[in-house]
Amino acid sequence: MKRRIISFLLIMIIVFSLSGCNTTKKIQSVTNKKSNTINKQEKKKIEKNISGTYTLIEMKGESQSYTKEDLKTLKDNGLEVKMELKEDKTAVLDLFGTKQDLKYDSNYFYSGEEKITYSYDNGILKLVNNNQSLTFELKK
Repeated sequence: MKRRIISFLLIMIIVFSLSGCNTTKKIQSVTNKKSNTINKQEKKKIEKNISGTYTLIEMKGESQSYTKEDLKTLKDNGLEVKMELKEDKTAVLDLFGTKQDLKYDSNYFYSGEEKITYSYDNGILKLVNNNQSLTFELKK
């Protein structure tokens, strides 16, 4: 039981640090090699097609990672992280019931003045901040 509580608290710390929590700290943009190969025209096409509801399937931090199975255990206990991307380029990140409004374009998610780099491939949305990442899967 202690391990579950500690894991939950670590997840909350990672998720809040990735989502910005309305701090003024600047986030360094990190792009993966795959997103660098997509040209602007393809990015615009992708940008139009990413709206929908996503569920968190993987979380990686500097010292800890959580797999789809770990997150499923949390979901079974009523704790879930999901994100809804709307066609008007706004998004709502739902962190275990606490909602945060975001905006996005073809390169970044924005929380206030902070920018979080993302990549998208076949229904998988990955947000990257330094050595931390959140990976979401489009609900079907």
